[in-house]
Amino acid sequence: AIRAAGGIAPLAALLSVVGPSSKVADTCANAGAGALQNIAASSTNATEAVLAALAATERPRLDKFTYLGERLRPVALKRISRLKAGTDPEALRKAIDEAEVIGVDASAVAHAHARLAELPAERQERRKALGLASVDVLPADFNCPITAEVMVDPVCASDGHSYEREAILEVINATRISPLTREPLEKSVVPNRTLLKRIRAYDEELLCAVEASRTALHGGPS
Repeated sequence: AIRAAGGIAPLAALLSVVGPSSKVADTCANAGAGALQNIAASSTNATEAVLAALAATERPRLDKFTYLGERLRPVALKRISRLKAGTDPEALRKAIDEAEVIGVDASAVAHAHARLAELPAERQERRKALGLASVDVLPADFNCPITAEVMVDPVCASDGHSYEREAILEVINATRISPLTREPLEKSVVPNRTLLKRIRAYDEELLCAVEASRTALHGGPS
């Protein structure tokens, strides 16, 4: 019932270290951790929902709730191990965020980061093999205004525009001035998951169409 009512995120927020510490805050955090433990124990889907909520919480103080971490770490580790074998960078990045928050072994997280870095190159090699190395075949709004390249990790900045994460963070750290509107930028950025899904869906559809046409042209698979 708590999960159905959208109560997992508020419970996770009780574990945040942001804000003044007090007996009331500690009591609420203890109650939140206990409730999250019970929810996570109910099913694998519930455990993943708890992981996602904690990853979205600002600085959750999990060091005080070892029992919760012990429950979640094996699931987070299994998740990044499974996604490392795939080709979905968005899902892998999300799993890495969850693993880092919950304190999964650093070497496992490092391997996942390495795999994440490999994925764009693998996809580009697939594109080159099909004669689609140019990014011009993709809609222009898929390109980062700063790098002029197709975005791999698009984020929304406070100016309302989307950029490649690393590119806009460099701007924020250097000048904090929007390259498009010239207004001051806030430090935080928000993942543009909708745009990322559009980019991946469009690209995958294009790649599959070209592969299918080549297969048909050559008389089907051998």
